[in-house]
Amino acid sequence: MGCPHAPYEKIKAQFAHIGQLITPFPILHKDSLAQLEKIVEKDPSLFRRQYTVMQVEIKTLLEQYRKNKTALLYGDMTHTGYPITELLQAVAYVIANHDELSGKRPKKYIEIIQRHLHDNVNLAVEIRKPDLLTPLMVVGNGRGALIGAHNPQVYQRLVTRAPENEYKLFVRQITEDDLHYVR
Repeated sequence: MGCPHAPYEKIKAQFAHIGQLITPFPILHKDSLAQLEKIVEKDPSLFRRQYTVMQVEIKTLLEQYRKNKTALLYGDMTHTGYPITELLQAVAYVIANHDELSGKRPKKYIEIIQRHLHDNVNLAVEIRKPDLLTPLMVVGNGRGALIGAHNPQVYQRLVTRAPENEYKLFVRQITEDDLHYVR
């Protein structure tokens, strides 16, 4: 960097929780179900997973969101899991009518969910939960979404500092061994 005004100490402070700042997987990727299945087939860390297929009532997800907007689901619930906000954005994408989308972006995702629940209080969505914390899939209406997990202890292991420059970081690809890492 070499800049005399660079906030070096603030940068170093961020390195203490670098696993919360990076992710080797998409945070939220929305597409057609066919395209998502191609992505899973091409990525060995996704393709090797065993997925549990669940029908989850959307009202339950919305209730969890109202209780805790930063909740992590399907992990240890405090440090690892899938962020409820991304999960609900994916749900809105797969249940939305075409006119409720702006491209692949739901227009006001909570309102979309509420409208559809008003029409069908028992509305459910298919969730494909992997056996390890790789992206979870939400599918419906020929659409789907991949949601990356929050897993900071594992992600921190992917980062090393350059020996010649403590402010330069290298991030390696995640491996199967990393996915099995439990502290």
